[in-house]
Amino acid sequence: DLTSPSPFRSATQTSPAVSPQSPAVGRRRTSLVPCGVIDIDAADVGDPLAVSEYAKDIYRNLRSREALFMVPPSYMEAQPEVTVKMRSILVDWLVDVHQKFRLSPETLHLTVNVIDRFLAVTPVRRRKLQLVGVTAMLIASKYEELFAPETADFVYITDQAYHRDEILHMEAVILNVLHFD
Repeated sequence: DLTSPSPFRSATQTSPAVSPQSPAVGRRRTSLVPCGVIDIDAADVGDPLAVSEYAKDIYRNLRSREALFMVPPSYMEAQPEVTVKMRSILVDWLVDVHQKFRLSPETLHLTVNVIDRFLAVTPVRRRKLQLVGVTAMLIASKYEELFAPETADFVYITDQAYHRDEILHMEAVILNVLHFD
């Protein structure tokens, strides 16, 4: 029954059964769109395939989850050996690796997010920073890519600076430190 309360809708929303030909009569929506911003989902209100009634709830959920995974702006100050410059060099190199492997942009974004969240809570030795970077990309690839690069690919891309077992061990460390989030 579409008119019953759902955990995915706000309390002020109601959704009667709507045919594709009829307008969304009786549908009330809470506006989360700031003044002056165009509601891009408003045109799809009558389309049952677009499920636009969930759009605002989805964005609300994404915004609340985003706050959970933000790192403090000064997190690098707690790193005894790694500097902001080293991090930027690592990220530049990871952009090249990302392009070489033809990974999605989301994989690169998640890679940097995993690195930053890990660095925010764990001191990393200078010689292990690249290991953290390639391992974060391995984790992000497994999450985002249909065909993720293999661990051997990351061993090769680091010019055998790290062995397969070191990458797999660091993967377990990172995932445990971040509580698999």
